[in-house]
Amino acid sequence: TSAASAAAVIGTSAGMTFAPTAGTASLAAKVANLDPIIYLVQYQLPIAVPTLIVAGAAHYFVQRHYDRKADDVYSEVVEVKKSDAPAAPKWYAIFPVLPIALLIIFSNLVVSSVKLDTIAALFMVWMGVVIIEVIRCRDVKKIFKDAMAMFQSMGKMFAGIVALIICAEFFATGLKTSGLIDIIINSAQGVGAGMGAMTVLLTGIVSIVTFLTGSGVGAYSSFAALAPDVAAGLGGSVEALVTPMQFASGMIRAMSPVAGVIIAVAGAAGVSPVAIVRRTWIPMILGLVTTLIVNMILFG
Repeated sequence: TSAASAAAVIGTSAGMTFAPTAGTASLAAKVANLDPIIYLVQYQLPIAVPTLIVAGAAHYFVQRHYDRKADDVYSEVVEVKKSDAPAAPKWYAIFPVLPIALLIIFSNLVVSSVKLDTIAALFMVWMGVVIIEVIRCRDVKKIFKDAMAMFQSMGKMFAGIVALIICAEFFATGLKTSGLIDIIINSAQGVGAGMGAMTVLLTGIVSIVTFLTGSGVGAYSSFAALAPDVAAGLGGSVEALVTPMQFASGMIRAMSPVAGVIIAVAGAAGVSPVAIVRRTWIPMILGLVTTLIVNMILFG
């Protein structure tokens, strides 16, 4: 296995935003007026499983093909800075998945009497890790200094995300006010196009914008807000409309040469972003087609 093939797989894994803690997944659940865990179990997972199988199988053949060609233009591999963080016990690996486990446990699926949202679950795990680290290392000042990294990273991310959300809301409100949504719905009804055609159309638009900008959050936020009106106008399900759009916002990002994740893994592998993209576009397109087909079969 070459460095480029490993980088391609890593890059596409970042595009599989199925977890309830993912921003676009949370937004999709909110638009559909569902609990994030219910949305995950009832709508995301039934589509995600066949999508992952198809994309994974495609990866195997695509990476083997390009590894045999061995024509990637390699440059000097970016040297990853060695972390000065102290070694942690192996069982610490449970903490990244613990918020998802808590969300599943304290939901209508298991314990319906306790309501736990995403923010509370993440903060509870953060507090637990801080307490464990204080007991383990006994250096309170250093532990709390390190623990602030979460809030510092949140601040940096929110600066861009809030701007994208504001722009998305402005864009969606403009489309509604201008009457363009009504025109689209009436046109679809006039030509006999139903929810299936509209789902493909909106998913395609999200895909194009994501590919051009390298950001799935902005593209998805802009059009997800329109889903309830479109679904109501066509007599369809909001969930069936927003789920393929949400999947596309992640998967197409993995085949955009200007996406941050692709640029990062390309630099680590010592190849150009275009070399990574040519290894990811076939698995991602096949995955997206699978998403649309399964979504249409299961949810109409």
